[in-house]
Amino acid sequence: MGIITTTEQALINATETAFNNTLKAVKPVPGPITIDVLKQMISVSPAVHVAFLGGAAQKDVDAAYMDGRWTAYITSKNAGGGLPRLHGDATEIGIYEIVERLVPTLHDLNIEDVGTCQFLDVKNLFSIQLQEKLGAALWAVVFNVPMPFPDDFDPASLADFLTFHGESDINGDGDYDTTHDFELPQN
Repeated sequence: MGIITTTEQALINATETAFNNTLKAVKPVPGPITIDVLKQMISVSPAVHVAFLGGAAQKDVDAAYMDGRWTAYITSKNAGGGLPRLHGDATEIGIYEIVERLVPTLHDLNIEDVGTCQFLDVKNLFSIQLQEKLGAALWAVVFNVPMPFPDDFDPASLADFLTFHGESDINGDGDYDTTHDFELPQN
């Protein structure tokens, strides 16, 4: 695994261990955050979804390192409404409880062969649409992980690219006019 995948899995594993089945899901964000992806994340609330948001190069370091920015998105859709979403109730953990357990769980988490996770920020991503139309709350806990890029990359570690499949909509009517499949020789 590469540094990004290793870090993502370490954050997920530590979160799963800390919450011991009180969350319905602890997963990577399932794609670029669109309304459909947000609905998917909310549908498994209470949940924590982890996302790598990129990072900046570390200054004054000889090797290629970046300060990787990671966000844990916390969703709650408690049927009891606004306060139970935040405070929790007898049936479901609330966002405040999740934040209060997640921050110390991931802060100073040593990720082997990568770096140590550092807490940066908590954000309430409240919106009236989220509250009224989706009946949910969304918070973000942001962390930094210094991540070294390996200087001994082995191209043989990549899977073979065997088939390319492409479809073209030439006249823009939503119907695919041509389909292309190219097979690459296997050596």
